[in-house]
Order: sequence, then C-alpha cells, then structure tokens
Amino acid sequence: MRLVTLSIPTAGLVELGLFPGRFFEHNESLEVLQALRLAGEDITLLARITRRDPGPSTEEVRSRAAELREKYGLGHFELLEVNDEGTGYTTLLRVSMTKGMGEVFGLLGSDILPARPFTFQAERTRISFHATDAQLRSLRGILDRLGMDYDVEKSRQVAGTDLQPLGNLTQRQRHLLQLAHGLGYYKSPARTDLSHLAEIAGVSKAAVSKQLRKAEEKVMDELFGDVRGASD
Repeated sequence: MRLVTLSIPTAGLVELGLFPGRFFEHNESLEVLQALRLAGEDITLLARITRRDPGPSTEEVRSRAAELREKYGLGHFELLEVNDEGTGYTTLLRVSMTKGMGEVFGLLGSDILPARPFTFQAERTRISFHATDAQLRSLRGILDRLGMDYDVEKSRQVAGTDLQPLGNLTQRQRHLLQLAHGLGYYKSPARTDLSHLAEIAGVSKAAVSKQLRKAEEKVMDELFGDVRGASD
C-alpha cells in the first residue's frame, strides 16, 4: 500500500468539463470530501466550497438552487451547511463528466481510500490517497490516456495498519460510513437521517442501516477489540 499525492493543473480539469472556468472568479477552493459514483457517468460529490468573500445566506442559496444548477451545469445541487463567516459552503453536487473523468472519480471514490480531502484551486489541484501499486498504475493509465499533465509530489510505502480502522471495511461500508459522517448523521442532534442517506445512495433505508451497523461494529472492534463471547 502506498500513500500518494498528485498535483494536477486545474486548467486541464476545466477543459475536460469538470467545472466551468468562471468557478474560481468568486471561489477560493473546492474540497471534495467524497466522490460517489451512483449511476452512469454522473458523479455525486460531497464538497466544501470556500469563497473569497462572504457570500449569500443559506436561505438565498437554497432559493437559487435551480439557477445554480443551470449556471454550473449540475444535475443536483443541495446546500447542507454554511459556516459562521459565510465563506464556507458544504454541498452535494452531481456532475456529468466525460467517460475518462468518470473513470478517474469512480476509481478515487470507490476503490481508493482518500488520505485527506481532494483540493481544487485556481492553479493546481491536489489529491492524496492510499492505493495499491496496481490501483496507482490504473489511475496513472487513465490520466495518461486523457493527456493530463500531473506531478507525483509524494509516493511512499505505508504499513497496512496505517489505514486502520477504515482499512478493514468493504468499499460499500466505507462509502456509506463516510457519507453518513460527512452529512452529519453522527452529530448531536443529527443533521440527516437514514431516509436521506438511502435516497442519495440509491438503496433502501434498511440496507443503509444494516451496512452502517456492520461498519460501526468493525470500527469499534478495531479500536477496542472484539469482545463477542467475552464474559463480564
């Protein structure tokens, strides 16, 4: 397993239709907290947008959802949270991509374990992740096929235990656990519920509950030990 950081010119991603060039006129950065490939070539992103200056209120942004979808070519736009300064917006975005970019985000969102949020800024985009050598070769092959320039800023071997406790989860369990955490399911009071998670993930409420319970059990077992069968 390797810990890898790639740096990619953002202009190349704009050319491939990831987002319009004017996105950075008022925005400082876009952090992708999670990339979900739910259907076809569309990618659903749990993202944090940081503006250069305070922006519109929560109510105004939500009232302009349809306008923003059209302006930025989004299939879905949902505002989840605005920070106290009015400069940070946590959102759910669904974007349509070319086949190649769909492959990139499908791989990053499903098969590779992110080390930290992927950060898009006006000049450079940085993605950090844990991957096997085979996964890294696959990703680099996709980027080369797309003709995208990139620099490998970091690539080093890490022990499997460095990825615990999430390293023991299946892709689907990690996917749902990260989605639930990102949307505030574990906050008190909760900011979302199982029905909303099921709608986003495209599965039943019962399936989400079952997978989350399994994921939580694995994480607790890793942190505190498997106590099943232990006597009081």
